[in-house]
Amino acid sequence: MINADMKIRLRKINRPDLLSTLDAGFNASGELELEGYDLGKLPEEVFGDSDYEYWVTLPVTSLPAFAREASDELGLSRPTGEPDRASLMDLIRRLFLPEGELKPVFSGESAFMKWLEGKGIPYNFCTW
Repeated sequence: MINADMKIRLRKINRPDLLSTLDAGFNASGELELEGYDLGKLPEEVFGDSDYEYWVTLPVTSLPAFAREASDELGLSRPTGEPDRASLMDLIRRLFLPEGELKPVFSGESAFMKWLEGKGIPYNFCTW
């Protein structure tokens, strides 16, 4: 579960067939976590249940590699040393919610996980 102090909303879809949210933050273990929730007719058709919860978790040991690769992806200077929570959240925000006319690098958690795999960055995925 994400602590509320640094939580950001990456997605909210509210349609008659789907309520979907995706949030990012840090859990009690200091891991970076994306937490998603889908509710409605669409998840029932796809998953056989009207609600679907999922988590993409980057262990603390993966955070330096994530910070380096995300900085490269965004054309930013690579961080030196251990990244702090604020800079990690800024990278997530820029990847999913860019400012101005820029398009997001990731449209959702699936594209994010594919990118992590391509970069060799360990993560965990679980559903409920």
